Amino acid sequence: MDDETPLAPADRLFWAITDRFPTRPMICALYLELAGPPDRRRLEERIAAAAAAHPRLAAALVADRSGPRWRPLGAPTLAETVDAAVDHRERLARLMPRAGDPLAEGGHAWSIELLADRHGDEARTHGLLIRWHHALTDAEGMLDLLSALTDAGADDAASRASGDRKPTVADAAKPGPLARLRQATRRLRGRARPGAQVGGLAVEYRELALLDAERVAAAARGLGVTPHDVLVGVVARALHRLDLEGGAPTRIHAPLSARPVDGALRLGNLGYPLHVVVDRASPDLASALRELGAANAAALARAAAPPPWLQRLVLRLPRRALERALAAAPPFVANYLPWSDAPRSLAGATITALHGFPPLLPFRGCTLAMIGYHRQLRLLLAVDPTIHRDVDAIAAAINAEFAALDAISAPSS
Repeated sequence: MDDETPLAPADRLFWAITDRFPTRPMICALYLELAGPPDRRRLEERIAAAAAAHPRLAAALVADRSGPRWRPLGAPTLAETVDAAVDHRERLARLMPRAGDPLAEGGHAWSIELLADRHGDEARTHGLLIRWHHALTDAEGMLDLLSALTDAGADDAASRASGDRKPTVADAAKPGPLARLRQATRRLRGRARPGAQVGGLAVEYRELALLDAERVAAAARGLGVTPHDVLVGVVARALHRLDLEGGAPTRIHAPLSARPVDGALRLGNLGYPLHVVVDRASPDLASALRELGAANAAALARAAAPPPWLQRLVLRLPRRALERALAAAPPFVANYLPWSDAPRSLAGATITALHGFPPLLPFRGCTLAMIGYHRQLRLLLAVDPTIHRDVDAIAAAINAEFAALDAISAPSS
């Protein structure tokens, strides 16, 4: 990238959100627990190679009257911080207040930082923190970049393409342009939710109960649905029981992938906004998940990623129209992000756990990231306390509903 390059429409939308809604900086984060210190030189070489292959990794996100652009800046520096955390749990707690803070103005659209504590001359706990603006890429794209940085590199990234990924919206046999326009128009014409609030800067995070990914997959197979259906359905059911929308149906934005399944690394925002609706709380969890799975399968058969011309049209909406569209969207987000069933290493250091910090969109007060790694699912809940005051009640309700899932999960084989 020798010259400044305009953002793609899907990426520009997230820049526009940050520009129009200062309380939503749209910063995402991943924290990797490492079993030991990585080889810094090897990691720096891989970061430089990735930045050379994908120029936006070596660019700053800048904007003026002509709009947002990628400005060449050179490969990012691998930062290193010595902190006082005595274990990963304490470090995770220390990261929560700053994980979603804006990045340095004029700098790269992402940062990568080695973290280690010190006990005398010896470091005891090692971690890696990656933070990025959503305009750079969605979480699935960052996980693909992480695959490219690991020791297996491109071969491992390619194997992930044939493994457990979230449902994918392909381009084949999908609605034509007019049908896509009708789909988008229905969503843009939706009525804003009564009392919908943009939200404040404060975010509270809660790490939920650790799930066995194999048990979730076994439950999905037994019900004839996907793990995505099970996870999103359980969350939707928990939120519906809390009646956070005052008797209205519970609607969740559950992103699907629009990336081709070929193992290539594609940065950017390549998703499809599946909307899940729960309007009654059936006492039978299994039946509820089967119904939801059938509804999701029907929606996926009709789904198509919005074309660039339609995304550009949305970006030209007047501010009030964009606000109304955002306020009419589902108030909750649940993002399932399967990464790797097998353990991976980063420059010689084994990755022992992976945590995701999701951002909050305008008019949404609750987002859940569900990351699958090495047969475990780690759930991190982000809540805006100005929209939902009882954060612990939401966390407890979701944990309780997942506990009930054990009754229909077959034992791991």
